[in-house]
Amino acid sequence: MRLLIAFTTAASLITLGFCDKTMSSTYTAPPGVDLVELQRQAHRNQLAELRKRAGGCTLENVTIRKEWQRTLSPSSSTYIPMILSRSNYCVYRGSLTAEQRINYTNAVLFLQSKPAITPKSAAPGVRSRFDDFTATHINQTLIIHFTSIFFAWHRYFLHTYEQALINECGYTGVQPYWNWTDHADNPLENPLFDGSETSIGGDGAYIPHNVTYVNVPVINITEALPGGTGSGCIYNGPFKNMTVNLGPNSSLYYNPRCLTRDFHSFVSSVDFSYANVTSLITDSNDLITFTNTVNLYYGVHTAGHQTIGGLQTDLFASPGDPAFFFHHAELDHIWNTWQWLDPKNRISQVAGTLTFSNIPPSANGTLFTPMNLGYNAGTVLTKDVVSTIDGPFCYIYE
Repeated sequence: MRLLIAFTTAASLITLGFCDKTMSSTYTAPPGVDLVELQRQAHRNQLAELRKRAGGCTLENVTIRKEWQRTLSPSSSTYIPMILSRSNYCVYRGSLTAEQRINYTNAVLFLQSKPAITPKSAAPGVRSRFDDFTATHINQTLIIHFTSIFFAWHRYFLHTYEQALINECGYTGVQPYWNWTDHADNPLENPLFDGSETSIGGDGAYIPHNVTYVNVPVINITEALPGGTGSGCIYNGPFKNMTVNLGPNSSLYYNPRCLTRDFHSFVSSVDFSYANVTSLITDSNDLITFTNTVNLYYGVHTAGHQTIGGLQTDLFASPGDPAFFFHHAELDHIWNTWQWLDPKNRISQVAGTLTFSNIPPSANGTLFTPMNLGYNAGTVLTKDVVSTIDGPFCYIYE
C-alpha cells in the first residue's frame, strides 16, 4: 500500500472509512468556495467513472496527487476541508508529511546525480537524468507551447518525470502540486517556498534591479517585468547547491550556474486569486477559450513562471528548476477540473494548430497528432493522454 494520507488509493480510502461526520451542509466556507465546489464536482464525476470500471484504471489502483503541504490559513482555499462524498466514503483534501516531502526532494537530488541518457551529440550540455528532461523541453519548446498539444504534452512530460522519480530514485509517492491560491499574496509564506528543509527552497539572494526582461520567441516580443525580491542564487532549502547546466533559452550547450529565483508577489496576488482561477474555469466553455485564457500575459500559466522568476521566466529552460513540475502539476490539476465538469464534451477536445502561435500558419491539431519526449519516453497520440485515468495514466487529484 502506498503511504497513508499523502499517497493512497481511492479504494483504500473506502476501506479505511475516511469521512468527517462533523461536516454538513451547514458548514460555512470562507471566500473562494466556488473554486472548491468546482473541484469537488469534477472529482465526483471522475470517481463515478472509476466506480464503473472492472479493469484498467479503477478505484482499486488509481493514485491521488496532493498538494505539497496543506495550511489552515483562513485566507487560503486549502482551509476548506475537501470532503468528497461518493456513497459511503469520502476523500480528504490532504498533503504530504514532512518525511514524505523530504523523500520527494531527496529523489530529485538523486535524479540530478544519475548519468544522463541523452547523448552528447543531441545535447552537449546534459550531465544528469534531471537534465534529460530540461533538454527535451528546450528541444521541443516551439512545438509544445501555443500549439494544440500544450496541455497534453506537459501532462505526459510530468507523468514521465514522476515515474523516473519512482522507478529510478526510490520515491514512494506521486508528483505533488503547488496550490496557487494558498498564500497568493505572499507565495514565500507557502510551505512549498518557505526555505525550510521540507520546502523546495525560496527566493534568490537579493540583487538590486528595477526590471527583468522576458523574451517571447517567434513573435519576438520582449516583456519588461518589474524587479522582484531576489534575482540571485537561491540560498536555502534542499536545492540551494544545485547546478543548472542548460540554457539560457534554446542553448543545449554546457553552461553550469546556480539556480536563480526572483519572486513577484504582485503577479500571484492578482492572477492566483480565487476569483481569477474560478473564472478561468467557469468562463471557458470550450478548450480554445480555456487555452487562450491560461496563456494570456498574466494568465495562470505565465503567472506561475513569473511569480517564481529567475530561471522560471526562461520559456525553454524552465524545467531546470524543480519548481517547474509543481507549477505544471497545478496547471494539469486545473485542466483536469475543467475537463471533468463536462467530461462527455471536454475530455476529447483539441484546440490550436501545430506551430507556435500558428507561425507559420499550419494545420489544426487533432486527437491523432503525435508527440514524444525525446530520450525520456516514446511517441503517443494526443488521444492517449487527454485523460488522467486512461492511456498510460491512472491518477486523480484530491
